[in-house]
Amino acid sequence: PGTGSGSLIPCAAGTYQPDIGKAACIPAAVGHYVPSMGSARVMRCAAGTYQPNTGRSACILASIGHFVPGRGASSQLTCPNYQTTSALGATACRVMTTPERFGALTAYVTDKGPGSVLRQFVVAARTAFLGNDIAGARRNLDEAKSTARSESGHSLTPGQANKIVKDANAVLVW
Repeated sequence: PGTGSGSLIPCAAGTYQPDIGKAACIPAAVGHYVPSMGSARVMRCAAGTYQPNTGRSACILASIGHFVPGRGASSQLTCPNYQTTSALGATACRVMTTPERFGALTAYVTDKGPGSVLRQFVVAARTAFLGNDIAGARRNLDEAKSTARSESGHSLTPGQANKIVKDANAVLVW
């Protein structure tokens, strides 16, 4: 494929030409790749990988918290709420463990929460849970929800407050 002074020039990685003697190389389409130069065929990205661009020589592994269920994907999908993946290149999500849900809630309130009060309740709830004090964990999560509701429209937007309450309720399902 490709010609120059009478000799064939192989297509570069990321491109291919299935017809012998044709001059133009074809870039791999989105969701596909061509791993090496001189290829006569294009490959579909495997499940767990995707490729959003044309003319590429490899696919991209789905990142943590994302998945690609089938072959030939041009994008990765985000796991639903309270689900995640354990490794790169996942083809499906799994339900988060309770400690993971606490971790997600703690990270969110650290980023969005009003001062240290909300964080203290969430951290105290996690600590109680890890110490098998389920009643203490519930009590502190209830306080975190109450604080989020009272801060709605002040230091938290209503959407942020609702997310904290929803996430705290999800953590309570253990």
